[in-house]
Amino acid sequence: MRRRTFVMAALGLVGAPASAFAQLDLSGPSQTIPPHIDPRNDLERTLVQAMYFDESQRAEFPHVLLRSEVAVAMTSDAPDSPPQIVTTSSGFHGVAVYTSPARLISIRGPATQQLLLTGRQALERYRDQGIVLNAGLAPYFTLDPSDITRYLAMSDQG
Repeated sequence: MRRRTFVMAALGLVGAPASAFAQLDLSGPSQTIPPHIDPRNDLERTLVQAMYFDESQRAEFPHVLLRSEVAVAMTSDAPDSPPQIVTTSSGFHGVAVYTSPARLISIRGPATQQLLLTGRQALERYRDQGIVLNAGLAPYFTLDPSDITRYLAMSDQG
């Protein structure tokens, strides 16, 4: 069973905990270091704090994700359009979900159709597919279907 994975850019390794929670993943063919995000909302601040500065924020992250607005990259503007599926350099496949519409546009481009949902709605909708949060950025975060089930059992309030 694949566990959730946080991926950090090389600069983020300084002072980061050496655990399975925080892993550098440059095993892909291009081995390109993705751009670091400068947190602009509560979800991004919690994600970055949990990854680089304050391990206690890891317990808060699921609650913040569930109640935050996220942007899902869609394949078209058709009402029944499926989401875009991305593959990480470690081979994990999941729905491309971003911490804001601006993050989605910065990576997928301005022509990309997006669906705005709460984190809980996104996890409910794509619970069987897995999710890659902020693919193409650092840090990014993956949730496999078992992780999604566990998150959905949690309260939105931490």
